[in-house]
Amino acid sequence: MPNLDTAEPLRSCHLLAKTPSPSRLISISISISKSIDLHLQIVADVVSIIKKTLFEDMPIISQLIAANERVFWGGLFVTLGSTFFGGFLYTAVISKLLPPSDNAILFAIQNDRYYCLLVPLTLPVLVVAVYLYWLSMKMFKHA
Repeated sequence: MPNLDTAEPLRSCHLLAKTPSPSRLISISISISKSIDLHLQIVADVVSIIKKTLFEDMPIISQLIAANERVFWGGLFVTLGSTFFGGFLYTAVISKLLPPSDNAILFAIQNDRYYCLLVPLTLPVLVVAVYLYWLSMKMFKHA
């Protein structure tokens, strides 16, 4: 049974344990680095499998992308941007003009006020960000 009059029980407590030695910290750092490398390798493998299944197994799509890669990615981004903009426009403006819906999701969108206030409150932040960008470019050019 430990003696409660001495400091020995406090030293053995896991909350008051000594800090790890530098060699232990280095080994922890190396193991974290190896773990990150392993995760990055797994992600790279998954991406290569997706590319193989999407592009190599479908020669028509892969030939189209190889011939016009910039056009493909540009069109994809414009399409996604237009889709998200249309969804936001419906959520923020159009749904408020329509009569109440019986669908629970559409009814929740119609009664939501968050997106109606999001754009007006984002505009001042955008103005400040553009000004700071302009100011930093001026300082960079004239430094």
